[in-house]
Amino acid sequence: MLWKSMLRRALQMQDLLDYIKTDLPEPEEAEAKKTWSKERAKVAYIITTSLMDPRVQSRLLNNGYDMDEEDPKKIYDLVERVIPAVTRSNMASIFIEFTRLDRTKFDSLDAFVERAQSIVLRLTQLKKTLDDDLKIAILLHGLKTTYPTQHTFWERAFEEKTLTWDDLISELSRMGVHEKSNLSMAMINKNKSSQGGNQNNNDKTDKIKCDGCDNKIRKGWQHLSCGHHVPKDIKICYWCNPDKAPDSWPNKKKALELQRSGTTALAQHNSAGLLNPATTDNNGARPSMLLFSSNLSNLSLGEFPSFNNLLSDQDFHTSPQL
Repeated sequence: MLWKSMLRRALQMQDLLDYIKTDLPEPEEAEAKKTWSKERAKVAYIITTSLMDPRVQSRLLNNGYDMDEEDPKKIYDLVERVIPAVTRSNMASIFIEFTRLDRTKFDSLDAFVERAQSIVLRLTQLKKTLDDDLKIAILLHGLKTTYPTQHTFWERAFEEKTLTWDDLISELSRMGVHEKSNLSMAMINKNKSSQGGNQNNNDKTDKIKCDGCDNKIRKGWQHLSCGHHVPKDIKICYWCNPDKAPDSWPNKKKALELQRSGTTALAQHNSAGLLNPATTDNNGARPSMLLFSSNLSNLSLGEFPSFNNLLSDQDFHTSPQL
């Protein structure tokens, strides 16, 4: 049993293993007797705290377990006698489960391998060790449907007696790691695709036809007499009235210079060849990118993943060069 192995290791680490291996007599010397009593109680405590499952306690109580027992070896011997006896009664069902293992019934290859290994370990603990050839044959049968190509190679190696149980488990473990990696990448790509699709849908549904021109504009925006589009909560064009623009507007300085030079914003816009939003968004944020017609040939599209979206965005119009 796994419980037995873990318990023995825990006791061995503290030099207490002898208390369950043999009946250690009570020492006569006072100091030694004190140590014996303390260590004996410690071992009994470790064992009883590992038996907290109500089903295990019920099984032990039905077989004479005394919860006040102070001798750790008596407790240990009772568990050794009762628990494995119950496991042996289910040995047939364990073996049948092993013969029916099927990769298609598991979420992952790792889960399939872990279950196979767990059953083999349980049978080994019951002293019912299976021949490696039998284990390999059973496992290959459960893998055939999911991995037909690999199964062909495994079958050939099995017939040539070059495939061992350890080799098969090692290869399946590597395949399991690879499958997890591929699944993770597929999920990431799926999420990216979904997010991109949502964004495209949002772009389409958030656009409406402008009442003042043939362009499509965002919902909540309006057409001004100067030809610009701005959010409805902004009543003026900052390019045409830069002195009324907030200081947070990034183009305010340029617009003021144009105003002082006597160049109208609209005339400058019509000759600039620049795609740029008329003003800031609702939050006063700076436009995400400026595209100059004179610089388009120098731009690397790889550096600007949203280049095509910006280029076709009808909310952008010709504006003064910065």
